Amino acid sequence: MRKKLDLVIWPETMLPRGLNSEAVGTDVGKLGGERLRALAEKFFGPSVWENSGPNESRRMEQRIREHLRPMIEGGSLPDGTEVVGLHALAGRVTGFAHRLGCPILAGGATLHANADPVAPNDWWVVRNGALWFDPNEGNQAVYAKRHLVPFSEYVPFKRSWTGLHKLLRKCVPSVMEQLDPGAAYTRFELIRPAGRWKLVSPICYEGTFARVCREMVHDDGVKKADILANLSNDGWFVCPWGQGPRRGSAEQAQHLSHYCFRAVENRVPVVRAVNTGISASIDSNGRIVAEIGHQNIRTMIPGTLALDGARRNEVEYLDGHGPKVLVDGRTSWYSRVGDAFAVAVGMVAAALVIGLAWKRPADREGAEN
Repeated sequence: MRKKLDLVIWPETMLPRGLNSEAVGTDVGKLGGERLRALAEKFFGPSVWENSGPNESRRMEQRIREHLRPMIEGGSLPDGTEVVGLHALAGRVTGFAHRLGCPILAGGATLHANADPVAPNDWWVVRNGALWFDPNEGNQAVYAKRHLVPFSEYVPFKRSWTGLHKLLRKCVPSVMEQLDPGAAYTRFELIRPAGRWKLVSPICYEGTFARVCREMVHDDGVKKADILANLSNDGWFVCPWGQGPRRGSAEQAQHLSHYCFRAVENRVPVVRAVNTGISASIDSNGRIVAEIGHQNIRTMIPGTLALDGARRNEVEYLDGHGPKVLVDGRTSWYSRVGDAFAVAVGMVAAALVIGLAWKRPADREGAEN
């Protein structure tokens, strides 16, 4: 086992759903009615109550608890099937972090009670999360993705225009579970003997938006994060290639390149952990310092990106640069003013267009006279 690690990062969708503290600590015995049904649907699907009649609700609730309790606490299902519950699974990850001697940052779907449901099955919602397992901390920190992908992760207008939301939802296959956005950005604190660092974790395509990453790293122009750790699953970007197996497409390299810009804009190093994609380390000048090696853009090689200063055969390194992650104390002009320059240029361009459109009829009228 490798010693003296500072942090282990696992990609998006790495963990089973529901390993966040709120779900793990749920007391099934205190749930009832729609809240119980909504939670059961997250594990067993919407057909869990199909055979319940109006006079069987209490009996059905008890049956659901008998199935749901082992899923959370562990034990045997009514049919005798042994289940490893959320308690044990979360404990295993924390125990592994303890053996490694460092925190683990990993991606996984999280379950959250919803105080403002818009439908009977909305009492519990699923979010795309980054979970922080620190063996030295009692409270687990979680970041839930805020900038979701329309129709892929959520259908718009869930609360603002319910009728249109229901209509659009019919256009999306029911097997595509809809996610809820997170409420706030989370900065994870990494405490090591050498010092303290703050990390933020944009999930998947959040890193393609400069504004989103700026809000994560900075607060009122003040730098609040030292490292940007991206968790992604680029399994979407695979396609058939000849007669061989499915291989990566150009979108994987394009996705990586977006984070080079985020590094420069915010003057922070970027570390990417990606399923079926390009895991890499990018310095605060936007240079790809190290990445999992590949023969060409379509042939990926699996491996571990260990950024401990040692060079490995399955990892490609930028010439003249070591594979360690170096933090940067600089603050960029963009981080201080944001999109003010872009907005100003846009306003000037709009004014020029309006001025030209206004001047042309006047010139034509003068020519006719």
